Amino acid sequence: MGDKSFYDLDYIIELNEKRLESYQANYQKTQEKLSTLMIFYSIIGFFLLPIIDLIINENSSIFFKIVFGFLILFILVSIYYFIRFLMPVNVAYLNSPMVYYEDKRLEYEKIHKTNDKLIDTLLKSSYIDELHQALERNIELFENKGRLF
Repeated sequence: MGDKSFYDLDYIIELNEKRLESYQANYQKTQEKLSTLMIFYSIIGFFLLPIIDLIINENSSIFFKIVFGFLILFILVSIYYFIRFLMPVNVAYLNSPMVYYEDKRLEYEKIHKTNDKLIDTLLKSSYIDELHQALERNIELFENKGRLF
């Protein structure tokens, strides 16, 4: 990284593209943890019915009933976060490259006529801005899903 500069727009583009790809992969890994949660809830469901039957049919102690109440409370809170974890979100993706090849390029050419170097810099800056926005959105989504899990 010794000869890399943050004044170099190509380096910034390369860096942000790698970071965006990394966060999209990490977000996908977070979503893949769904199977772990399903196993957890299956095990709880399997043992919950006999415990409920024991509490209803037997004269169990008040302490056992209080602990069971806390267990139910914690399960309900867990299910609440599980449902929020499952809610779909809008992952940020980049626009089609055609936006830069045609739309923005033509727009900048109208303004700056024949200054190719300036137009190139403006196009790169626009692309970096889009990368930055997508990256910020995906970082936020990844952190939120991680907290919910």
